[in-house]
Amino acid sequence: MTRRGPDILAHPNGGVAKSVQVAYRFCMEKSHGTIVVIEDDEAIRESMFDLLTMEGYTVLGFSNGQEAMNGLDELTKPCLILLDWMMPIMDGAEFLQARQSL
Repeated sequence: MTRRGPDILAHPNGGVAKSVQVAYRFCMEKSHGTIVVIEDDEAIRESMFDLLTMEGYTVLGFSNGQEAMNGLDELTKPCLILLDWMMPIMDGAEFLQARQSL
């Protein structure tokens, strides 16, 4: 697990269960902020969304980096971004560069 900036985390061995564990670790207080899930696989994105929502977190889901950039304004600072690395349109690396330049 590596930190990529103040609010972005990359996990090399992703997975829904691992993502929920990361959410617990970095967003202990559920009212603290929003968790953003950027994942092109709809089934995985919906599973993460459902699990995190059932745990009481506020969750935003996007299917690629460009969609997330369009949906998040520069004032939005989520407590955690769960980011898929390989996606169409704008991949994880491109999203990180765009997000960090805000």
